[in-house]
Amino acid sequence: MLSVTGLTKVFPGTRALDGVDFTARAGEVHALIGENGAGKSTLIKVLTGVYRADGGSVTYQGEQVRFATPLQAQEAGISTIYQEVNLVPLMSVARNLFLGREPRRALGLVDFGRMHREAAQALAALGVRVDVRRPLGELSVGTQQMVALARAVSVNAKVVIMDEPTSSLEPREVETLFGVIRMLRERGIAVVYVSHRLDELYEVCDQVTVLRDGKVVHTGPLAELERLRLVSLMLGRQLGEVRAEGVTKFTGNHAREGRPVLAVDGLSVRHQLEKVSFAVGPGEVVGLGGLLGSGRSETVRAVAGALPPDAGTVAVDGAPVRTGSTPAAIRAGISLLPEDRKAEGIVPGLSVRENIALAALPGLSRFGLVDEKRVDEIVDTFVKRLRIKTSGVGQKVGELSGGNQQKVLLARWLAMHPKVLLLDEPTRGIDVGAKAEVQRLVDELAGEGLGVVLISSDPEELVEGSDRVVVLKDGAVVAELSGDGVSEDHLMAAIATAPSADEQSGKAEIASVVPPEDALLGGSGGGTGAAGKGTGMTELTLRATLADRQRLRHLLQEYGVYAGVVVLLLVNIAFTPHFLSTENFRTQAVQVAPIVIVALGMALAIGTEGVDLSVGAVMALATSLLSLYLGYGLVVALLMAALGGVLAGLASGALVAFVGVQPIVATLALMVGGRGLALVLLPQLKDVRNSGMNTLGTGSVLGIPYLVIIAAVLAVVVAFVVRRTTFGRQLLAIGDSRAAAKLAGLPVRRVLVIVYVVSGLLAAVAGILATARLQASDPTSLGTLMELSAITAVVVGGTPLSGGRVRIGGTVAGAVLIQLLTATLIKHDLPPSWTQIAQAVVIVLAVYAARERGKR
Repeated sequence: MLSVTGLTKVFPGTRALDGVDFTARAGEVHALIGENGAGKSTLIKVLTGVYRADGGSVTYQGEQVRFATPLQAQEAGISTIYQEVNLVPLMSVARNLFLGREPRRALGLVDFGRMHREAAQALAALGVRVDVRRPLGELSVGTQQMVALARAVSVNAKVVIMDEPTSSLEPREVETLFGVIRMLRERGIAVVYVSHRLDELYEVCDQVTVLRDGKVVHTGPLAELERLRLVSLMLGRQLGEVRAEGVTKFTGNHAREGRPVLAVDGLSVRHQLEKVSFAVGPGEVVGLGGLLGSGRSETVRAVAGALPPDAGTVAVDGAPVRTGSTPAAIRAGISLLPEDRKAEGIVPGLSVRENIALAALPGLSRFGLVDEKRVDEIVDTFVKRLRIKTSGVGQKVGELSGGNQQKVLLARWLAMHPKVLLLDEPTRGIDVGAKAEVQRLVDELAGEGLGVVLISSDPEELVEGSDRVVVLKDGAVVAELSGDGVSEDHLMAAIATAPSADEQSGKAEIASVVPPEDALLGGSGGGTGAAGKGTGMTELTLRATLADRQRLRHLLQEYGVYAGVVVLLLVNIAFTPHFLSTENFRTQAVQVAPIVIVALGMALAIGTEGVDLSVGAVMALATSLLSLYLGYGLVVALLMAALGGVLAGLASGALVAFVGVQPIVATLALMVGGRGLALVLLPQLKDVRNSGMNTLGTGSVLGIPYLVIIAAVLAVVVAFVVRRTTFGRQLLAIGDSRAAAKLAGLPVRRVLVIVYVVSGLLAAVAGILATARLQASDPTSLGTLMELSAITAVVVGGTPLSGGRVRIGGTVAGAVLIQLLTATLIKHDLPPSWTQIAQAVVIVLAVYAARERGKR
């Protein structure tokens, strides 16, 4: 049905797949296993068009194929359920289920009634009863996974790939899933099953392929392979070593006498928690048991300050902790490893080094400057201690396997020397070896006196790893197990027999029925079109050639803006008269200086995944204030102009950080209001006659204009702040993953406000310098379309609109590129409108290049 031969995929510094051969046959469940980083997820993403293979061939239904997109793979009949739910949280359940294949009425209109009915039927077939009109993001992770499963099996697929499908499911949901898998097998569908849970593999899988370090180390019938041999193949160790390590067991029982290290009393959150109380002693591991939606995750989030409670107290070592504040909880010694490491844990665009040091940055800094030596020492210590598999600490965390990402997250919190560690599903979705390391680490930490709260959907793991188990149901504590009472039987009995509350509206209810085939496999849409079939992939036999191509592509993407500047310089030298004259260079330099300064602030805003559209209006406001107060002296006028920029930035920052207004809306309001206020203060052009302003606009040092010197100094300062200070690291983390930054205790609101204040101040400085150069205040035209020029400079310079990265050198080069482009068009008698068209083309090309970089 689906086979690959010699498949190769290379990432910078890592060969993720190395000559992989794999075959999934019709009517067969094929297990694909290996440690985290073995290449399983990469293989799946190559098969489904997410990644492009660098070598090898893929054959589907007898023909070689090369899927360019996941949609092509879906249309051809290959459905995938990923370990992390990749659906749209803001869309309804029904829309997610039928995304891209919505049932239609006449004139192409979506038939919402039919879509809602069929969505409800498909979910009911899996035992899930939920309001399909609700946004998916409001449901539990487990229910979202069931929605993803329903979507995958309702498209008449020929191949269904399941990547850790049970990682978020309860036991009853798992049984329902197994019923679906058996039915798919009976229908002649090929199932590729990825899981680290050996019991699951032996229950539903026929064949097994083991990957290690990107290579196939075993393929054959699973029934013929004993479990220890399977683990040995995965880990690359001898059977004796595997037996000696006891790879899936906690040792437990480290509890000590003494005052509780954590005391939770009467914690309540409206509609989520009801008077939850428990204590954790030093060296004690307390498990939180219960079904999905019982309040386990909500409890630890409330303790960690991520979920503000309506009532109740939290104390560490007897000292009260301010609830509803993540920074306060972290200062008290509480650290949370969240359930969803992708959304709230790691910052994927930052390196391993930066992720580990993220929460500890304030303590690793002096006067706001990061002590890089101390950071290196801490990072090296935890990379070795946790055996984090990486090509180097500079590698992006997003490129690591799930297990290694989890280790990085653990390292971040251990670097804070916590007193209490809250672990929400710490071993979910990681391989046997990584799981064993996490479990040993928990034992080790408890042995050192740390208080641990453990959440696990695996009853065996929860029971073996806990000294006591607090059982929750419907957000309330219903039982506490201790001593001999800590057993799977007692845990299940407590969950099953405790008084139940009414199910909340929309909460998933799992039925113990085998799903009818028609409801699952007879949905609308789908099909097995031939999209993606083609001539096959060319084998790249010369690794050096591949490396050279990747190196060239990287150079073009990283340094293309500088090459563009050089090309424009050469074109102008060749075809523009007097281009090399001193006067021309001076003119170009003073004209580009304000663009550079404004673009610096814009780069910071975009780095936080925001934007500042008000910069042009702030320039106009600054020139109006400057002219208005110049009669009181130059210093007063400069201060008032700068203050205007600061206040404008403060208004934008407050709207974004505290009110929650989208940056584009907040700064658009300031753009309109700021320009209007500038015209109220100064309705028309006014000459500026002041010797100080004249000197600022025309003076120079060693022939270098003051405007250029100021712009250069500001660029160096901003680059230093971004690269070397705690504030800069926090800014990048917020831009890459605001949820993770917040949970790491970073002052998200404060950083956002400062960013927009700095952007406003820099725009005001640019307005002052432009006024000094023109020797006139003209709020009607000054700063017009400056926001476009600044955004262009930033994007062309390599700062992605998605945030998480700021390239100051590239931004300066981008501003120079824009100025040279404008000057070139003007000097060759092209109308000004062509400048705007050229800028638009440059932006499109820059965004396309960024997208291509992201693909690879």
